[in-house]
Amino acid sequence: MNERWTRGLTAGGSTLCGATVGLLTNILTGRWSLTVAGGLAVALGCWIGLEVWRATRETAAPVGDVSVSQRVREVLGRVVGVRGAPPFGGGAHVEQRIDTVWEGGEAVGYEDTSGGSG
Repeated sequence: MNERWTRGLTAGGSTLCGATVGLLTNILTGRWSLTVAGGLAVALGCWIGLEVWRATRETAAPVGDVSVSQRVREVLGRVVGVRGAPPFGGGAHVEQRIDTVWEGGEAVGYEDTSGGSG
């Protein structure tokens, strides 16, 4: 399963968990029962677990770092993720998803224009 579907299903699951928690809270406040309270606790636990899982999967670049994500179907010329040194002496993270690089095409993740190695 690709990343786009994973994100979509996760968002849908989160929405479903939220609606379930809201519904069970409404039922619980109308006519309290231990079964409904248990269902609410389980639904709330699932929702929290899903959001924690989703938050820990998404990694943010540290301050000063450059993070680039590119999705390219066809490359006829040149595609560069990062050119030059990242600001503040940070690092660079480049994620490229490229389907086809045609003859004469070039895909470069990081190009150091300062003359150093990269």
